[in-house]
Amino acid sequence: MVDEARFVFGKQVLEETNAVTPLQKLYFAIQEAYVGDPQKQTGWIERARETFTQIPSFSSVFDDSLEKIRLKFEASNYREALCGLRKLLKQK
Repeated sequence: MVDEARFVFGKQVLEETNAVTPLQKLYFAIQEAYVGDPQKQTGWIERARETFTQIPSFSSVFDDSLEKIRLKFEASNYREALCGLRKLLKQK
């Protein structure tokens, strides 16, 4: 069995102290669920779920993008969820 390597490139890593907006906090929680300590993964998943509910609506396009990210996250496709969040963060 081959296990998928999990990593985030240096410039894509968000430090917790720099995660101040709801989108950044969501990114950090998913990042930690993806590449952080496996024993803490469940806590980060719950934190990400809570953070999804705290993100205000900006527009229907934003909401649609966020919903696609949420679905990827709920399917445990954290890498794709992070990619989608990076795109949203660049727009904001």
